[in-house]
Amino acid sequence: MASRREIARELGVAKSLVDRWIKRGMPSDIEGAKKWREENTRRRAPTDRKSLARQIAQERDETSPEASILIPLIEAEKIALRGHDIIFDQLLRLPTDVAAQCNPANPMLAKAILEGECTAILCRSYEAYRLWLRH
Repeated sequence: MASRREIARELGVAKSLVDRWIKRGMPSDIEGAKKWREENTRRRAPTDRKSLARQIAQERDETSPEASILIPLIEAEKIALRGHDIIFDQLLRLPTDVAAQCNPANPMLAKAILEGECTAILCRSYEAYRLWLRH
């Protein structure tokens, strides 16, 4: 049985987070904790310099050729934006394409509701991307 500090160090997270996870049922051994984390949490990309450096070092240690390929940030942004453009275009077409299937008796009502929801999604997404592109 490992200490919570040891588990935190091994997982690359704060001890307070390990404390919360143990309350949620995470085992107290390192292998069990790793498995539990994979099954019960969504991993967020690190944002602090120390964690980013550690993650990059781990990725470089991998043996696959793809693991050592880095692309410039500007190119990654272009790739991401192309994917988002496709999603946004499909989201804009969605109300027209599926309104009749959603409500055959009143497709115009379905279209209006779907347009409202899709517009809300696009507005929230736009704000996130606007902030992202500002960096």
